[in-house]
Amino acid sequence: MEGGEPSPERLRRLRKIDMHSEIELINRSRSGDLVAYNLLVTEYQSQVYNLVRCMAGHSADTDELTRQVFISGWERINGLKEEDFRLWILRLAAKLCLKAVDQKPRAKALHSPSFSVSFSSGYPNEFLTAQLMRLPPDQRLAVVLADILRLSYEEIVKITSWALKVITKHLSSGRTAFRDLLLEQGHYPLESGARAWVSILDNSR
Repeated sequence: MEGGEPSPERLRRLRKIDMHSEIELINRSRSGDLVAYNLLVTEYQSQVYNLVRCMAGHSADTDELTRQVFISGWERINGLKEEDFRLWILRLAAKLCLKAVDQKPRAKALHSPSFSVSFSSGYPNEFLTAQLMRLPPDQRLAVVLADILRLSYEEIVKITSWALKVITKHLSSGRTAFRDLLLEQGHYPLESGARAWVSILDNSR
């Protein structure tokens, strides 16, 4: 786990929905309460959207792909075993993104319940996203989860089902490759590795 980053416990305290309320919303969603599910969507849509956009690139399909994640979550909500909705929905997003990398999205209308998803959160600018898209998918996913969403290694294990040594390998390779891509384009980060990405990311918002 990278030093200096907020702990999962602190991040949870910063959320608008506390753990008790989240469990209640999950239970209501399992009973078919779309209003309750929309509250969960509102809480986590920014993280899901950032993951999708960084994995899929600047595409007209990004918004639709994000909606598909939450539609899939609604359809699978009864299969949610753990209490942390955030990790569960991010796992669905990661799987859908990796599938989309190898499969051209089908252009068709998606009939779904009305989810209150909006896309106004901060995300890497076009230049940074373009460089990120040049990374292999597994390295890209590791960098996005660790350095953009700032998840712990333990959380990344739960989302990807990768072994810890696989995560560290993808993350190290991805950070190095990203730094080299910046240098190739004439950008010289003051810091190396993860901090180079995070500092540039913060300045792009």
